Amino acid sequence: MTSVRKVSELGAFEHVAGHFRAFRRWWLGELTALLPYRLGKSGHVVVPGAAVVLGEHTIDIFRGMTSMSSPLSSIPAAPQAVGEAMAWIKANGMAGSGVVILLPLSRCLVRTVKMPGVARDDLRAVLDLELAHSTPFKPGMVVWTHVDDTPRQSGGVMSVRQVIARRDLFEGPLLDAAGQGMAVNRLYVVDEADGSIVGDNLLSMRGDSAPRLSQHGFWVVLFMALALGTLIWIVLSRQEGALQLLRGELQTARAKHQAIDAIQRQQQVRSAASAELTRLAHADVRVTEVLREVTHRLPDSAWLTDFRLVDDKLELSGFASGAAALIDALSSAPQFSEVAFSAPVTRDDREAKEHFVLSLKVRRPN
Repeated sequence: MTSVRKVSELGAFEHVAGHFRAFRRWWLGELTALLPYRLGKSGHVVVPGAAVVLGEHTIDIFRGMTSMSSPLSSIPAAPQAVGEAMAWIKANGMAGSGVVILLPLSRCLVRTVKMPGVARDDLRAVLDLELAHSTPFKPGMVVWTHVDDTPRQSGGVMSVRQVIARRDLFEGPLLDAAGQGMAVNRLYVVDEADGSIVGDNLLSMRGDSAPRLSQHGFWVVLFMALALGTLIWIVLSRQEGALQLLRGELQTARAKHQAIDAIQRQQQVRSAASAELTRLAHADVRVTEVLREVTHRLPDSAWLTDFRLVDDKLELSGFASGAAALIDALSSAPQFSEVAFSAPVTRDDREAKEHFVLSLKVRRPN
């Protein structure tokens, strides 16, 4: 009974572990598909998903390929062979990380081109021009990559190995992959002898260099973008709430500050008025006494429009029937002296009186 239980528990553990391993392979494949493909130390192709080798006689399928031996499946070359290979990859769950197409070196034209070392600055343009003049290929019929085989002691002469592939060798497989809903991420020329690649990604030579995400990769990237956007929104919302709180506190503080300023200004005005009243109360010359004396001395036919006393200097403006008589009237007061007109006397027809401006000096009391 104990043995049966242990076997059952072991089976459940293996079941869970199998799911975990499958998830790990899928996740690592998705992450690797987002990054540029790389070369191993030996120059072999490192493929995260499926690799399809377009041989002349067979179409070989590999997973995580590091050599040209032991394919998972081998299909005889025929018009529909590549489509069958893509369907096999999809049916076996190997399309999640995209597909890499490998073109054997034996199916390409390889030639060595000698040129001056100065051509290195614009090598692709020079090789394009030389290819058009030296081969029967028309523009658009081929794509090519190259390998710099220049030795160290070259004497200023470059030796470039140019690998040329006809487009009709891989355009059909690209369409077959698209028909199966799969993305071809890379297209390499591979040396069958040791499994190493030759040159760069040929898709980059035809304008398709940008890696395309698989369907799973698209949803992973979309989920990561939504999670990042949500996190940014939460952070910004919290910051906005803090800013709103700070703005409210600043407005309250500003209102309190304005109220304090208004109170301080009122206190300053009151202090100034109080100081002026105190000064007048303690002045040597009493304004009320001077005004009473002037009123007493002026005749009834005269009245004042301005009364200005600064220290002991008094200036009077007004109207009178005879302005000249005001000099004697004010001079008769014991506390007034130096009574004189400070402006010419003029006749005001509207008032029918003379307008005068007088100045005098007020004696300080003993």
